[in-house]
Amino acid sequence: MRTNDVLLIDSNCPVCTRSVTFIIKHGAENRYHFISLYSQEGESYLEKYGFPKNYNKSVLLIHGNKALVKSEAFIKIAENFYGIYSYLTWLKVIPQKIRNWLYDLIAKHRHHIKLFNN
Repeated sequence: MRTNDVLLIDSNCPVCTRSVTFIIKHGAENRYHFISLYSQEGESYLEKYGFPKNYNKSVLLIHGNKALVKSEAFIKIAENFYGIYSYLTWLKVIPQKIRNWLYDLIAKHRHHIKLFNN
């Protein structure tokens, strides 16, 4: 049985793959098992937690026996960050509906967002 949380990501998305690098660099290198949503293992997690096989609308964090998505997953991940980035957990004071609206806006355009190299 895996002790780390599982983080399912859209491996075709530059924002998502850079986010994995950020997560590893800022405090969660041994905390998560990263899996592509498109892999067989990813699809089995999607099925197990009641998501469609082609789900790719957000990151999916399996924390314990619970599946967290969108801003809820983001804040749970931020709990493991070092230094100033740990303050991202304060986003939970913003109503979830507003946080998820912003998450959805970014997710809608995630394949077109250009990121700087390091």
